[in-house]
Amino acid sequence: MNRRILLIALLLASAGLATFVAYVRRFELERSGGEPVQILIAKDGILRGKVVTEEMLAVRSVPVAYVEDRSVKAAERDKVLGLRIVNQVAANQAVMWSDFNDLSDEPSDLSSKVEPGFRAVYVSGIREAQGSALIRPGDLVDVISTMAENSETRASKVSVVVLQKVVVLANGVRTSAEPLLPDVDDKHAKSAVRDQGLTLALSLQQAQSLAVAGTRGFLSIALRSRDDERTFANIAPVDRTALLDPKARAAVKLGGEVPPQP
Repeated sequence: MNRRILLIALLLASAGLATFVAYVRRFELERSGGEPVQILIAKDGILRGKVVTEEMLAVRSVPVAYVEDRSVKAAERDKVLGLRIVNQVAANQAVMWSDFNDLSDEPSDLSSKVEPGFRAVYVSGIREAQGSALIRPGDLVDVISTMAENSETRASKVSVVVLQKVVVLANGVRTSAEPLLPDVDDKHAKSAVRDQGLTLALSLQQAQSLAVAGTRGFLSIALRSRDDERTFANIAPVDRTALLDPKARAAVKLGGEVPPQP
């Protein structure tokens, strides 16, 4: 009888230990970002215009929480072999679907470039002096809205970061990253470059935010480095008072966040 009770106790203890170990492993997995996903990276860097070969690619395991929707999965390797890179990819940098553009079979419609879950949203309220003609499809940008702080008194302005790290699908009527600038004799291309509107790949919620921002003021586009993966959860708006305050102005110059005004 005692042996039976001892055996049952050992079984219960083993089951409890196994449950505890499984819980600890799941907790550590969730804390680290979830299950690892294998994505493709550029082994030694890939120059813009190069056709992708097997030797250029390597595989890296990244927690699912840190994998972008545009990342090319390792299982999709065969789909990108032979395609041409239109955005230079640095060594050990993740390869994105937006880095590719098969110039031999360029889709004629914009909808073919929109990934599932996203929408192509045209941004027209951009100031002409920003040089948006230099922004190419496939680039990553942030969108900033400058609006009246008070709807009744429109004298005071405030600047708000609306979107971060969104993909440019088109610049004017140009959906391809090539050519960067038109030929001097190409009048049609010159006209396309002068078009300051950008088409961005946004979720529905992002499109809603941008629609509201567009009605309140004018939009500015900030071009990002492809090596900069950072986004900020809380970016304080910048107004005239913040710029006149020495501490807040120093924070802006150093790239820090502007402290909220009392």
